[in-house]
Amino acid sequence: NQRLLWLGIIFIAIFVTVHVVRNHYASIIERRREIGILQSMGWQRNRITRLLVSEFFLHALLGGILGVYLAVVVQILVPAQRPSCHILCSIDSLGNTLAGVGLVLFVAAVSAVSFAYCFVRLRPINNLKNA
Repeated sequence: NQRLLWLGIIFIAIFVTVHVVRNHYASIIERRREIGILQSMGWQRNRITRLLVSEFFLHALLGGILGVYLAVVVQILVPAQRPSCHILCSIDSLGNTLAGVGLVLFVAAVSAVSFAYCFVRLRPINNLKNA
């Protein structure tokens, strides 16, 4: 059971990573015109990058908090196998929960910085023309 649990955790971590990266890439592609307009208005590259990273980081933070909330709700609704078990016993500990949220935030930050940096480096005309 322990190995199966770790296999499930690894699968979920990979799924979350792929989903976050795909979501950020799609959002950047949709916002290429906005990035080009901000560049044309004279915004500096690091300012645009910080704007995009903070937005993506906020989305990841809200998603992580929602995931923890749903995990707690599931623990309350699904009856415990042992009556003496605390509501959060299968989550293991607060540390594991924070590690999961930290993983989501780390992946979000890395993907947001990399995608934002790549698209901000383009000339404004390329962002406007290819949007």
